[in-house]
Amino acid sequence: MSDIPKLIGERIRNYRKEKGLNQEELAHRAGLHSIYIGQLERGEKQATISSLEKIINVLGISLRNCSVKSVNWKTMKNTLR
Repeated sequence: MSDIPKLIGERIRNYRKEKGLNQEELAHRAGLHSIYIGQLERGEKQATISSLEKIINVLGISLRNCSVKSVNWKTMKNTLR
């Protein structure tokens, strides 16, 4: 698996903590399970567009805030082959 889920998860965790929410509170407000939030934050699961939309709405951020700019797309392309 690529580093993208882990990077997105780290951003979710950082914004969640900035908002003073724990995983359970974020999960409840987003209508998701707290175990799933933990898996996303650790990069163990890849977020669906639907779940990511729910999370960013609760956190009051845009999808751009979760985007990954530091990915070497050439390396990523070779990894996916």
